[in-house]
Amino acid sequence: MRFIFPFFKRAVLSIFINEGISIELIESELKLLNTEINSINNNINKINNNINTIIDRLFYQKYLINKKMVNIAVFGVMPPEKSGIAIYNKKTFGINDNFHVFSRFMSTDNCEITKENFKENYNDNFFPINFFSNAKAIFNYSKIIFVLGNSFHNIPYLDAAIKEKYKKYSYLYCHEVFFHDLLRAYFDFPIYKNVLCNAYPELIQEINNYNIESFENIKSLCYGIRAILLLTGISNVIVNNNIAKEKLLDDIKGTVFENNIRIIVLFLPIPNLKSNIYKEPNLSYINEIKIGVFGICDNKYKSTNVILNAIVILNELYNLKSKCIIAGYDVDSYVKTINSESIKMYLVWFSNVSDKQIESLMSQVDIAVQLRNYPQGETSAVICQLLGLNKNIIVSEKFIDSDLEEYCTVVKKFISAEELAEKLYEIFSKKQRIIDNNKLSKLIEGMSFEKLADTILRL
Repeated sequence: MRFIFPFFKRAVLSIFINEGISIELIESELKLLNTEINSINNNINKINNNINTIIDRLFYQKYLINKKMVNIAVFGVMPPEKSGIAIYNKKTFGINDNFHVFSRFMSTDNCEITKENFKENYNDNFFPINFFSNAKAIFNYSKIIFVLGNSFHNIPYLDAAIKEKYKKYSYLYCHEVFFHDLLRAYFDFPIYKNVLCNAYPELIQEINNYNIESFENIKSLCYGIRAILLLTGISNVIVNNNIAKEKLLDDIKGTVFENNIRIIVLFLPIPNLKSNIYKEPNLSYINEIKIGVFGICDNKYKSTNVILNAIVILNELYNLKSKCIIAGYDVDSYVKTINSESIKMYLVWFSNVSDKQIESLMSQVDIAVQLRNYPQGETSAVICQLLGLNKNIIVSEKFIDSDLEEYCTVVKKFISAEELAEKLYEIFSKKQRIIDNNKLSKLIEGMSFEKLADTILRL
């Protein structure tokens, strides 16, 4: 374009002069056009440079084959996408260049942001998802791992798992076994229902009775993991805890999958955060006991309203001065639904905070309350972070693995506000220390990101 532009300019000038348009206006328009052309050329050069860099990196990694290194392809969401799984993918697969991570990047800028997020020594082991075919032609991957969670962020990786031909060497890394939101995002509603009917033939009548407005009702019928197994044809499944394994086995009981699935139980790592915390936002101005609630607020599944009412009781019945610190996605919207001024008196909230900010807030609370009334086999990243900060935590029964329950205070599901207030008062009045520091250090060491990465390499 830049070579023919002078001739193009002369041709345009001659045409428009004959039309009676002023030279100044023509020059102005051409200057604008020239700017736009330069911008297009710059973008094309940037894309070409990125493609060349990626190809160079692939061939650079090829020499590692001569070292007989094991290479594993990983498909999964990466930062800067707002997903908890993205953070864990970064921290697990970014610390070892045996892993080649393939992710969907929304722009070349996002690719650079991901590079900055990676550990410095290993920021050449991730690639755009469409480069997998090139990489596969170079490397003989021993395993292909598809990391899945129950959100729209995971659509490209479910799609890749469905299309992958080498099922024997493929693994589904399921961060939970409840997959209706991912399936619904992947398919139009009629196809989604048809897939469920094929996966759960014993529920055909119930599924067909629901329309698009009854999505929540369909979700109550089954977990959805059986549909994922049917769609992908992959029989190696990784989960984070024994509760997820039990729910998966329950979902496939009596089906063709029951005796053909290999389930591997790993763990969600506990980050050692104590030495890395900075105090922003700073809660030092709060003199009362600080009780933390982290993540999305929800009354049905997480009993957020019960926790808030328990803190009112704690203040007004037990005279134990305390504040509830809530931090998480879209907290502002939840707070707007609270009509009780007596609740808001004891509430401090932070909406849509960054990862560093939420870790800061976690480090400053005296205790955290993380309840689940309908646990679905997910492992709570929040609980892992709080354990990494050596915090007292109240959790619902059968929400976390038994190995972690001994480090927490376990209460029954659907606990009442009165019962929760009594438990909080008991903890603070007796000044109970839940966690033994030596045991916690061993736990963090045994459940580190490095340990997880090494375990996956040895599968």
